[in-house]
Amino acid sequence: MGTRKLRRGALVSAVVAGALGVTAVAYADLTQTPVKNNPFVGETVGYQNDTYLAFTRNSTAHPKDFALYLQARAGGPVTRVNPEKSRGFPGSIDGSTLIYQQVTNGQSDIKMYDIGTQARSNPPAGFNTTEWELSPTMTPDWIFFLRSGHNADKAILYDRNGGTFQQIDSVNWNRSGTAYMFAARVNGNYAVWTRCTSAKVCRVKVRNLLTSTTATIPTPAGKLDYASSVGTDGTVYLIRSGSACGAGVRLRAISPTGDDTLLVQFSSGVDVTETDVHSTGTSDEVLYGKYRCSAGSSHADLYQVTNPI
Repeated sequence: MGTRKLRRGALVSAVVAGALGVTAVAYADLTQTPVKNNPFVGETVGYQNDTYLAFTRNSTAHPKDFALYLQARAGGPVTRVNPEKSRGFPGSIDGSTLIYQQVTNGQSDIKMYDIGTQARSNPPAGFNTTEWELSPTMTPDWIFFLRSGHNADKAILYDRNGGTFQQIDSVNWNRSGTAYMFAARVNGNYAVWTRCTSAKVCRVKVRNLLTSTTATIPTPAGKLDYASSVGTDGTVYLIRSGSACGAGVRLRAISPTGDDTLLVQFSSGVDVTETDVHSTGTSDEVLYGKYRCSAGSSHADLYQVTNPI
């Protein structure tokens, strides 16, 4: 299965009515395009839109220094987003604002970054607590993030128009540290997240924000689903594998009607940190961190496939 808690663990040691059912399986065999693959650094997780690429990078010399950088997709200068002596993880961009996770002195909070002025600020009251807030993404209408603490992980949805918070899921921790949530994403009118209840049970959940209904993607017996993201039309992207790192790892797309398309078959011993989707209107650009299990997830590189809609 590989590392599933890059944003938390690597830093600190009934399906509802209307749930998706898989109706067909296809193989798209998409070309993997390198986005960031410098052999001397690791780019572990990323986000991109039409204009910008945000990514977390460390180095061989400083493998635990996870710094968040912003760069124009066309290339050019790279700007560090989080302050020195902190760690940063994307995140998404709405307008000129990047929302991201910042870890300082063992405390994780959500921060906002103005791309034009390079000023950092806090989100509205109610976001940051003494618990760990992580994995934030936003649209003009929603902010979706995870909160970890007091023996449980919670999925929190914030209505930006109404100014209200709603907890839409939770999972209690277990003694082995294999019950948690990660990879929360919101895009268009859909939110997704990965929910693990044991080392052998990880599933992806998707919520329609217009109807306030949640479904669980069906997971085949003996498989794990994780590293979730979603396109603006509700297509869910996930990684499916066996329980060991690099065991039969596949990138799949699940359409809103349940069609299951295999996009990439990774080599044995290769796994994925997280995925993210940029929807262009004609295709979904799926960005992901790929790494060899023998090297560890901190040595990931960013790749992309383009899935036509």
